[in-house]
Amino acid sequence: MDGIKFINCEPIVGYGRRDGQRAGSPEPIQIPLAWIGLDDTPVLMANQYLCQFLDKDQFVLSIGQAVPPPIMGEPDEVRDQVMQLTHVAVKPLARLSLDKGHFGGVVRDHPAKP
Repeated sequence: MDGIKFINCEPIVGYGRRDGQRAGSPEPIQIPLAWIGLDDTPVLMANQYLCQFLDKDQFVLSIGQAVPPPIMGEPDEVRDQVMQLTHVAVKPLARLSLDKGHFGGVVRDHPAKP
């Protein structure tokens, strides 16, 4: 996996003692994250995004896919077909509830950032 940089893959840190003893202050215990089934999850083309801000730090990001219907024919026929369209449907792919603190780290740490 040369050239691939994983971001925000920090282990989860809990506090306790691995030896089961209660004496003293708790020690940090790092538990690594394992993305199970990630390779089995399809990669979908997304071209529509809707962001709804819930409060100062929380927002919902809706991600979708819009594909216009096929329109063919002579220029007059194409114009007539386009004029009959009332909308282009967006197929929702995901709705994610995020907070600015966590999402900001993804953008800030991204390797492609200029």
